[in-house]
Amino acid sequence: TSAGSWDAVLAEPARSALERSLPRFLVRQRWFGAKGRKISTVSIADTIRVPDAERDGLQGLVTLVDVTFTEGEPATYAIPLAGTRDGEDIGLEYVVARVETRDGVWLLVDGLRDTALAVALLEMIERRRVARAQRHRLVGTRAEGFVRLRGEGALEPQFSWGDQSNTSVTFGDRLVLKLFRRIEEGINPELEVGRFLTDRTVSRHAAPTAGAIELPDGGGGSTVAILQGYVQNEGDAWAYSLDAIQESFERALALPADQPIPRVERSLMDMVGELPSLLTYDLIGPFLGSAWLLGRRTAQLHLALGSRADDPVFAPEPITRMYQRSLYQSMRSQAVTTLRRLAVHEVGPEVEELLARQDELFARFAVVTGEKISGQRIRVHGDYHLGQVLWTGRDFIVIDFEGEPARPLSERRIKRSPLRDVAGMLRSFDYATRTAMRSPWVEDLSTEEKASLADWAQSWSHWVSATFLDHYFEVAGDSPLLPQTEEETRRMLHALLLDKAVYEIAYELDNRPDWLPVPVRGVLDLLDEGP
Repeated sequence: TSAGSWDAVLAEPARSALERSLPRFLVRQRWFGAKGRKISTVSIADTIRVPDAERDGLQGLVTLVDVTFTEGEPATYAIPLAGTRDGEDIGLEYVVARVETRDGVWLLVDGLRDTALAVALLEMIERRRVARAQRHRLVGTRAEGFVRLRGEGALEPQFSWGDQSNTSVTFGDRLVLKLFRRIEEGINPELEVGRFLTDRTVSRHAAPTAGAIELPDGGGGSTVAILQGYVQNEGDAWAYSLDAIQESFERALALPADQPIPRVERSLMDMVGELPSLLTYDLIGPFLGSAWLLGRRTAQLHLALGSRADDPVFAPEPITRMYQRSLYQSMRSQAVTTLRRLAVHEVGPEVEELLARQDELFARFAVVTGEKISGQRIRVHGDYHLGQVLWTGRDFIVIDFEGEPARPLSERRIKRSPLRDVAGMLRSFDYATRTAMRSPWVEDLSTEEKASLADWAQSWSHWVSATFLDHYFEVAGDSPLLPQTEEETRRMLHALLLDKAVYEIAYELDNRPDWLPVPVRGVLDLLDEGP
């Protein structure tokens, strides 16, 4: 209950009640990245009123919320807030609190579902405005190409309703505002890499950066939001791939009874540079050409990111023995922690097999500490998979350069082998086929049909991955960025594939426990296949 208007809930005594209700709101949000940890306290660190974000005479704002946990480091989240009249059409998951005031009942809601606040945040960037609070400032900045990207006329916000680790608002077909929910000290890689690619126009295959909202306070400041040019698209490459896989499955099931489905008996790297059979071509269909194009676009992206030796933040650095040892330690540490959590959370034959083979897993990681590995480290995408690529109908555009959200921001800015991104995409192809195998219509098939499709799913993933790799190496293979021998490439890529699959287990433990069989089986298959 508030004695004044809805925003008076941010003052005592109502403020304490609001803080007590925030944990229930946070754990319902897709963007809250600590679902696997128990919240201890939530406190409102600051409230920043956004210029011109008025509705019914009341001003929208951005709250910075400090969250502590029973274990581990605290975190700060940005929660824009706005008030709507009780009874207005908004999803309950976006309601923070119900507030009774002298002028009626209000709902305190996530502000990135409020038109006035969304437009005001865009105008902060366009007009380079500053919003001040007791402890912090929000500062809007815009890129050189802002006017061209914005275009003419009013822009109406359209709100995203899908699952995301952040929150995006689209303004017509011109701009996309992306709010980073977790606020960490330092520039977000999404903004840093986006500015690099946009300002130098070294890559035409990434969404252009139009501006940002930042918190300049503290040592290095923090990134709150980034504004990008809208990319006309037909959806992300994940959805495009799932459609292609379903069509391929249907073609495979339609084969005559005396026509066996092609099977793969070799490791992935052994298939690079080879041509699939005509039957395999027919069963996969046009997506082989898409894998070819995506491999080239990925190589072009890496060449662009490694193109500026005069910029210390982006200049390529050699892979050293010290880096190889630190890479192994990072892989092993993540695996130890993840397998310990897995043993407590989940039991079953595949999990038991993986736990029994953990020494084998560590030995596969250790190959990166053997002989010297050539190549260079650069800034990479960091969380590269089919969901981070848009399909325009003719080409691919890469988005979301913030890196794996579960890792600290400082770790996401470290220079790495470009093969880390390659491994992410290869794992994504595998995830897509395993996701398709979980489709309801596949579950309804006979045991024999499902077994045949499982064989074909593996073949689809291997041939698409081999095609992707073939054309990635065709474009980037002579670059000093990559290991200079096939043996080095095999060692590094296989270890990175295993590392990515272990990361996926940790992710699913936190977000989708029912999906755990997918990455667990992925690790086991990689161990069986070998480099």
